[in-house]
Amino acid sequence: MKNRYRMLAFGIPVLLILSILSSALVIGREKPAELVFWTAPNKFQNRYNKEIVDTWNRENPDIKIKWTPIPQGESSEEVIFAAIASGTAPNLLTNVFSGFAETLAKDKVLIPLDTLPGFEELIKERDMVDIIEYYRSPDGHIYVIPIYTNAMLWRYNKELLDELGLDKPPRTYDELLSLADKVVVPHKRWLVLRPYASGWWERWFDFMTIYYAAGGKHFLKDGKAAFNNDAGITAAKFWQTLYKNGYAPPGIVKARFETGNALCHEMGPWLIPDTAKYFPGFEYVLSPPPVPDGYPENSPIYTFSDSKGIVLLANTPEEMIPKAWKFVKERFSLANDVKWFEITGMPPSRGDLLANPAFANVLSKQPEIREFARGVPYALPPPMNPYVIETQKIFTDVCWEPLVYGRKTVEQAIKDGEIAINEFLASQG
Repeated sequence: MKNRYRMLAFGIPVLLILSILSSALVIGREKPAELVFWTAPNKFQNRYNKEIVDTWNRENPDIKIKWTPIPQGESSEEVIFAAIASGTAPNLLTNVFSGFAETLAKDKVLIPLDTLPGFEELIKERDMVDIIEYYRSPDGHIYVIPIYTNAMLWRYNKELLDELGLDKPPRTYDELLSLADKVVVPHKRWLVLRPYASGWWERWFDFMTIYYAAGGKHFLKDGKAAFNNDAGITAAKFWQTLYKNGYAPPGIVKARFETGNALCHEMGPWLIPDTAKYFPGFEYVLSPPPVPDGYPENSPIYTFSDSKGIVLLANTPEEMIPKAWKFVKERFSLANDVKWFEITGMPPSRGDLLANPAFANVLSKQPEIREFARGVPYALPPPMNPYVIETQKIFTDVCWEPLVYGRKTVEQAIKDGEIAINEFLASQG
């Protein structure tokens, strides 16, 4: 028994010493620095982001990327605002549209990327010298680099086009509207499947898409509304004609374009895999949005760009900014842009998608995506204004809904929207 206690007495200090030595080793082994990276909660983007983060973490043991999709909430913007307020915001963030980037820049929570070394070289290598100008802040800096550009196109049911004896989609308003009598079946089939919806972001896909195609360049400019012009009036009259005559549904309907409920509708590239999966064999033709009668034949047709980009937050410790910027630049390498295109099907924000042989394989495997790639240089994002969300809510309430339901003339609705938005912007200083 005495021997047993003697052994225990000897064992305790040995274990204590071993524990102290182990702790010392752990303390002496410096934990790698960590950058927090939030991205859009999308399965295809998740797959891509996991691959590039895993690669980075293997090759950069001194500084790790802690990656997670943006936590769920009413909107990603609200989640980000809450995280910033609580001090839990990430260092790197994607899924940021131009207007939201300007909101964050105004709040001084972003690092201007054009002040970092190698910025100009990156923009040139990515062939986006012209594209990046759409994302320049009024203060002259670039705070967000677009990852992808989804040029909004119009998709036409090929079977219906064939029945109408058309070998290509109509190009102008008159050409499209002249088909209504042959296409429209009241409450069952529409010329354009674009139900009115009240969400502020919906104006990107109805008014702005057609407004930009009509020659409009800005929704907001120099701190004021900029849509009360010929292009704005023309685009709004086109939509009011569709809704007034029952050529487009004035409210939400249970209808799918792929089941023959319309001749056409607006489309982003994210619908390509959805259609292929659930409606195999369905044939369609892609085209730029319709343009006003008399629009020059050889002029490019612009459209709205559903684009999101990456930002670097000012909460990033100064000594970690070079590594964070290195990750951003690697994320925008040609190899990673090709990988992004292959995995997500969304065109990278580059002007060389059709000319660069690196993308040839992607385009040959997904021929439907070619038209979206062609539209990248002509796709305009939301304005660089911190009040995009608020102004589009005002536009919807004061202008768009009354216009859709015929409570105002187009001219009055557009004018009222301009006045209300300008009053709001003036009140913000």
